[in-house]
Amino acid sequence: MKTEEVVDRLMDRLWGKNTEKEHNFSHSFIYSKAGYIESISLQINEENYSANIQLWDSENDDREWIESINDYDDLFYHILWKYEKVISSLLEIKKDLIT
Repeated sequence: MKTEEVVDRLMDRLWGKNTEKEHNFSHSFIYSKAGYIESISLQINEENYSANIQLWDSENDDREWIESINDYDDLFYHILWKYEKVISSLLEIKKDLIT
């Protein structure tokens, strides 16, 4: 699956196939390419703040190499795992800052 297709699939899950999940519209997954390097980031645009978190790039691909299929693990699920990791990390920081 091409990187752009992975981002489309992530957006379908985030916003819904028919963009019915309006509560998530302030979040989006962004595909970008600079030369031969591709990247996927999470962009959050709220009323009073915004954030951009790079989750993956092809230059520093941190996915696991799977010998049996001679390829990296699935990018879609890797991005979901990274997203969950970012959220967990932010929640840990929140506990330290707020309490």
